Amino acid sequence: MQPRVSEQLLIDAIGDSGDRRALCFSLGRGQLAAHLVDQGAKEVQLLFSDIYLAEQAAGNLTPSSGVQVKCEADFPEGPFQLAALPCSRRGDGELTRELMQQCYHRLEPGGEFWVSVDAPKDTWIRNELGKLNRSVSRHIFEKGVVYRLVRGHSSVRLRNFGCEFKFRDQDRLIDLKTTPGVFSHRRLDTGARCLIETMEVVAGDRILDLGCGSGGVGIAAALRAPETHVTMVDVNPRALACAEWGLKKNEVRRFETCLNAYVEVEASGSYDLVLANPPYYSDQQIAKIMFEGGFKALRPAGMMLLVTKQPEWYHEQYGDKVAEYQSWSWRSYTIIAVRQFDD
Repeated sequence: MQPRVSEQLLIDAIGDSGDRRALCFSLGRGQLAAHLVDQGAKEVQLLFSDIYLAEQAAGNLTPSSGVQVKCEADFPEGPFQLAALPCSRRGDGELTRELMQQCYHRLEPGGEFWVSVDAPKDTWIRNELGKLNRSVSRHIFEKGVVYRLVRGHSSVRLRNFGCEFKFRDQDRLIDLKTTPGVFSHRRLDTGARCLIETMEVVAGDRILDLGCGSGGVGIAAALRAPETHVTMVDVNPRALACAEWGLKKNEVRRFETCLNAYVEVEASGSYDLVLANPPYYSDQQIAKIMFEGGFKALRPAGMMLLVTKQPEWYHEQYGDKVAEYQSWSWRSYTIIAVRQFDD
């Protein structure tokens, strides 16, 4: 796999890394981190915000490469002497701002910060970097721009990009927290609201929330009836960090979280209720993984409930492969309910 454009820009721009500790992010398979090691870095901490990409990168890098692959909510603590951040013009602007702030903050004074974006006419990244340090050098290439700045000695004013809010489920107010990069930041998604309004939870249910995001659906389900147990699954460590915050804040006592790209959960085949709001991109590949993994996780006669705006695809793929298949319109979405076969 070729490096993403923004990573290739940094690979082309960064020469001698020296005998320095380096920090970088990847949008692809971590080729930038490997380049930094090749250029002399003694250690590279490589961060991903998607466990699938992190596992792919780890499989491509040898254990002795000097690259430590991490899939965590935030960059590891410094100090580092070099940081490199590739950005996409199609990326989440608020997440980009937070990652730039984190990278710069983790550098020691005098450390180099390199940032790239696949937009030759960029001004936004440049303006945001200027808020960290006014002295920013700019190198324009055919496919994008590379910026370089040096960490100053003055302290950095850190902005909190997280958001805490409440939503109501029946007679209960539920607290949620979101951060940039988490699906439906700063609000409860309408699709999630549809699931919450249509789900039925029984005391003692084992509940699986697939692609949990900030956890609103799973938390609401866990609070509906006593003695429930909820498992939250997502590929994004930022999402799971928010979900864990919400579970504790709302005093859900029986829960676990799982960072997983393939819906591989312990005690598969034992869940009474599976809840999912699958994404619509990737040619339904993610939806396929979530549906089939969720269905496998159900106990005999267990129910899976999902929300979609593309019901025809599910009906064609799975309408005759489950014990029971129902669908109905709710708000501007379609709710699909499928039941696992009895023993």
